[in-house]
Amino acid sequence: MASGDAIRSRGNACALNPRDFTGNVFSPFKSREDDRNAGNSGLSDDRGAVNPGAGAMSSQAIIIHRDDNVAVALADLSAGETVCGVELRQAVPKGHKLALEDVAADDKFIKFGFPVGRATQDVLAGEHVHTDKLVTRLGGVKAYEYAPEVFEPGPDVSAATFEGYRRADGRIGTRNEIWIINTVGCVNRVAQRIAAIASERFGDRVDGVHAFSHPYGCSQLGDDAVRTRKVLAGLVRHPNAGGA
Repeated sequence: MASGDAIRSRGNACALNPRDFTGNVFSPFKSREDDRNAGNSGLSDDRGAVNPGAGAMSSQAIIIHRDDNVAVALADLSAGETVCGVELRQAVPKGHKLALEDVAADDKFIKFGFPVGRATQDVLAGEHVHTDKLVTRLGGVKAYEYAPEVFEPGPDVSAATFEGYRRADGRIGTRNEIWIINTVGCVNRVAQRIAAIASERFGDRVDGVHAFSHPYGCSQLGDDAVRTRKVLAGLVRHPNAGGA
């Protein structure tokens, strides 16, 4: 029995997920394209299907995707119960899978619309599907080991130099700029204007004059104000700022 035919025969003990993984509501009795074109709002009640908007969680199992050949038990199920139109051959614990159709050894188990493993033996409809009957389809085994790269020591660079600016506290800057640091955001435009005028007058004597606009300072209290002060203090003391 094909998956599509299997879904047609499911009884009300089985909730059919009313949405596929693109978020579209579908009916298991029609193609996904038909559902989209028709604007279908759910499973058709006149075809005997479960109404997805009512009582789904009281069902015994759920078929997550229309192509699945397994359902997921929503409660502990006993052998002999009929679930999703299939008589259970074995007990199925809550959250475990049950076969909706016969699956031959090495055939695929489909869940979420995708293969989740292959059968290690012939599995009959109604059987509990667990790790004793299913293995991953991933092939090969990779061995992991710690093998760090070995680097040869580079040349001695202790005497290397670069062009920079040594500050009075011993720190080194790579730029020599003037920074306009305003303590409150409400004077951003003033700070920007000062920076623009200073850049015009003294731009040829330093690497640049910049204002650091921000929305903070005004009405800040407690830890919030402390963090702002720390950030602004860090800018003022930055070695790239020859003056702030």
